[in-house]
Amino acid sequence: VSDLLAGAIPERPAAPGLAELIGLLQSPYRDTDTAYWQRRLEAAPAAPFAAVARHAAARLGRRPAPRRVIERTLTTATWEALTARARRLGVSPTTLVLAAFAEIIAAAAGQDATSLVLTTSERPRLPRTASAVAGPFTSNMIVPVVLDSNESFDSYACRLHRQLWADLAHAAVPGVVALREKRNRVLADGAPVVFTSLLGMVPAKAEPALSPQYALSQTSGVALDHQMWESGGALTLRWEAADALLPGMHADVEFARLVNRLAGLAASADPAG
Repeated sequence: VSDLLAGAIPERPAAPGLAELIGLLQSPYRDTDTAYWQRRLEAAPAAPFAAVARHAAARLGRRPAPRRVIERTLTTATWEALTARARRLGVSPTTLVLAAFAEIIAAAAGQDATSLVLTTSERPRLPRTASAVAGPFTSNMIVPVVLDSNESFDSYACRLHRQLWADLAHAAVPGVVALREKRNRVLADGAPVVFTSLLGMVPAKAEPALSPQYALSQTSGVALDHQMWESGGALTLRWEAADALLPGMHADVEFARLVNRLAGLAASADPAG
């Protein structure tokens, strides 16, 4: 698609085809990956709003919880400052925003540790030829996050980044499978808060044609889905919130707190954050 947008005639993707690629992803999980997640989730903290979201969903029955969108685009200058801070720390911009997001959500839930769902890509497990094939190559991963009031934001972001890389090395086991295998009582109510980053997913030459224009999810059990993407050098933050599944949380207020936190990190001259 990106070749067509650039005016080039795309080459026909080499085999394997979509069906074969999906078959590769359905191969048995390695014992080492399964064992890793059993240990990782042994003492994982509860997900934010999990119990209240489950009870609220039970009251709704089969009716889907209405969702609404909250969206804001950070200025180019703010986003450039945030990516510069990420480079200085040696972390990804996604990790930097995830660290701030986890802070806000954990505080709103009254927790000093929480477990989020991170949307991941299955493409690293596929042959390089799969880059030319469109398909359902997304997965998810449980991300336990522990906050420390005595730790600087930068130190916390670096720690989270290291842990994410360790977790991603075993991401062949989807989060839902890891939870089912572990049967963690603390996470028995599910994990209704999702973090999705589309950074690096859209080729620069394909903007703005391939930039997200409209989206709305109805994933069962998800009360809040954070999404973000870059377009034109600016970062767009988008929340899809099911207010009925988040009693006691004011999504607009928490979204504003996230935006303010990121703006503060961009403007801060203090390396300690």
